[in-house]
Amino acid sequence: MPPSTALTATGLRVTYDETEALSGVELAVPAGRITVIVGPNGAGKSTLLEVLAGARTPSAGRVETGALSRAFVPQRAAVSEHLPITVREIVSVGAWGRVGAIRRLPPAVRGDIDTAMHRLDIVALARRPFGTLSGGQRQRALLAQGLARGADILLLDEPTTGLDARSADLNRRAIAAEIDRGATVVCVSHDDGLIALADQVITLADGRVSRASAPSR
Repeated sequence: MPPSTALTATGLRVTYDETEALSGVELAVPAGRITVIVGPNGAGKSTLLEVLAGARTPSAGRVETGALSRAFVPQRAAVSEHLPITVREIVSVGAWGRVGAIRRLPPAVRGDIDTAMHRLDIVALARRPFGTLSGGQRQRALLAQGLARGADILLLDEPTTGLDARSADLNRRAIAAEIDRGATVVCVSHDDGLIALADQVITLADGRVSRASAPSR
């Protein structure tokens, strides 16, 4: 894998009950940049992101990231309103990949959690049960969880879809800040604001990459 590439995918195929969701996908993600995956509903975008994140095993093909760490933020999480977990606890889960779930979080990691919550403007919600949040608040908390991971590669599924203008803007700013710190971002999105930030746009259709290009500036 070239040093300027953070992630490569070769021959990815995913089959569900004899239906191919992905068919021979090949791509290279530049390091320290943002790549946006676009395409119609049912094109296989979320499936591709899950495979790139390591959350789904492909039927064939491979994903290579070298020694780089990954953090995956889904579009939404189903959490019961009765589950006794607070917003800060949800965000703190992001740090478990760095120090483990049992160890006490060191000051530097707690500081990163604070920074992520400030960036997404959810500090005032820290003690609220996660299940009682609005959709926009939940998505900001999930993104903060991803930021708290401090991963080399951040993979995001529709990080601004369905959000109010303020929440969407906060998410875009947080994503831009991740690029500034040197992280690589891959996201599924139809948000013109995110596409305008992209260094690469991957168009997916019928489970295949139909085009990979830089957006018009």
